[in-house]
Amino acid sequence: MRDSFWFVPAVMVLAALVLAEQAVNVDERVGLAALRGLPWIYGGSADGARSILAAVSGSVIGVAGTTFSITIAALSLASSQMGPRLLEHFTRDRGNQFTLGTFIATFAYGLLVLRTVRGGDESPFVPHLAVTLALGLALLSLAVLIYFIAHIAGGINVGRVVRLVSDELVGTIEAQFPERGRPPAPAPLPADLGDAGEVRASGGGYLQALDVAGLL
Repeated sequence: MRDSFWFVPAVMVLAALVLAEQAVNVDERVGLAALRGLPWIYGGSADGARSILAAVSGSVIGVAGTTFSITIAALSLASSQMGPRLLEHFTRDRGNQFTLGTFIATFAYGLLVLRTVRGGDESPFVPHLAVTLALGLALLSLAVLIYFIAHIAGGINVGRVVRLVSDELVGTIEAQFPERGRPPAPAPLPADLGDAGEVRASGGGYLQALDVAGLL
């Protein structure tokens, strides 16, 4: 369940729905008069609140659809060269799940708060705190979008894909054969090498350069 692509976004959407209900309840109980001392609280009219919530919900779900459509297309092209494991690691990645959850949760929050805004002269109601939180979620979605672009650009790098596959293989070997999963002891060097020593890599990677003069 933790590796599925839907679990984390679904939990975040449920949390957004609860947050929307609680924020609206606080607005109904407290009112704008008690919140006027806070400079960051939205203090506009019902029409302005509707415009803000509609803009936040519409833009966030549009960005989510466009971003993930382009990402899936790029992953499809990359997986044709590096194998289908790339798509599997994309769906299991916590950062990708959190990104999708943030966009969908912001969209659901905006819709749920939008239905509570009432204009007119009889019983007007503007959830000032809830609208302010919607603006905060919109800024959070913008930050998550920037993170996602940088994260997915590194995710389709061949070195990272090879390292992920290698780590998964080593983890499986250690789980199935714990006595064989330990790294082997360094083999003794031949005696005719004199003062030569062995240099072991501290992590995964690939050789990029060779300092021949330094080795000599």
